[in-house]
Amino acid sequence: MKPCFKIVFMFSLMFSLFCFAQETVNFEDLEEYPYFEKCEKKFKKTPEDCFKYQLMKHFGKTFDYPELLKEKNIQGKYIVEGIIDKEGKIEVLQVIGNDIDDLMKNEIIRIFHILPLITPGKINGENVNTKFEFPIVLKLE
Repeated sequence: MKPCFKIVFMFSLMFSLFCFAQETVNFEDLEEYPYFEKCEKKFKKTPEDCFKYQLMKHFGKTFDYPELLKEKNIQGKYIVEGIIDKEGKIEVLQVIGNDIDDLMKNEIIRIFHILPLITPGKINGENVNTKFEFPIVLKLE
């Protein structure tokens, strides 16, 4: 019998601004939060809440727990660190976790690489590179 899995998100996206070869600006200094197209008018909460919701929804819908890791009962806490660039593309810088397996790391990175373009964060009306952290807890049940 295959174990079923449940993805549990300890979801606290923390953003800070990261500008290459420019001054570093904290997330609190962003004038406009990065957001998915679906967040423009359909979500009644804040842009931050919509962004978190859409990212969590995408991850939950497209994550495919590697069979080998299910068999070995590999689960744990992971943190994805990356950047939403000025064009709205996501670049994963690293995936951190205890005893992270390459299969798990590659699956997590795959999920972020297939995200749709995001409207980037802005300061003074200009797109900026935004650094993010996305904590994930994966449990087999």
